Amino acid sequence: MTIADSSIGFLTQAPAANKIEPRNSAKLGKSMSEFDGMIDGSVTGSQYVRSVRQPWEPTELPGFWLKRLYENYQRGEKTWLMKVDPGAVSDAHAHDEFEQFYVLEGRLIDDSGVLEAGDFVCRAPGDMHSARSDDGALVLLVYTRHDPSSDNG
Repeated sequence: MTIADSSIGFLTQAPAANKIEPRNSAKLGKSMSEFDGMIDGSVTGSQYVRSVRQPWEPTELPGFWLKRLYENYQRGEKTWLMKVDPGAVSDAHAHDEFEQFYVLEGRLIDDSGVLEAGDFVCRAPGDMHSARSDDGALVLLVYTRHDPSSDNG
C-alpha cells in the first residue's frame, strides 16, 4: 500500500481504545462527530478535527495535496497535512511565513538533502527551497506570520 492509499495509517487505523472521546460531551456542547471540518479562526477551549473524514484538496502543483486542519488568517496561523505523491516535484519557491514541517511518513527531498519520517525542519520567511518525493510523503506543516518587529538586529 502506498502513502497515497494509506492516508496516514496510524491516524486512520487507530484502535478504538486510542480514539479521542470526550469525557463529558455535554461540556463540549457538540458530539465528536460534528468536528469533521477545519478549525477556522479563534479557538476557545478544545476543538477537534477528524482529518480522516476530510477529502484531500488538490493544490496548484500536481501531486501535492492538502488537508487544512486549522487556519486563522487574522493571526497568520495555518496547520495543514500535506500529502506528496511519488514523483511529485515543486520548483524553487519561498513563503512569506515562518514554516515548520515534520515528516510523518515517507521521504521528501529538498535542496539540503533527504528528509525521512521523524525529521523536522524550520524555514525562515523568504528562504528559497524546492521539494520532491520519489516514493511519496506525508508532512505536517505549520505556518506562522513573520513579524519583522520581533527580529533581533
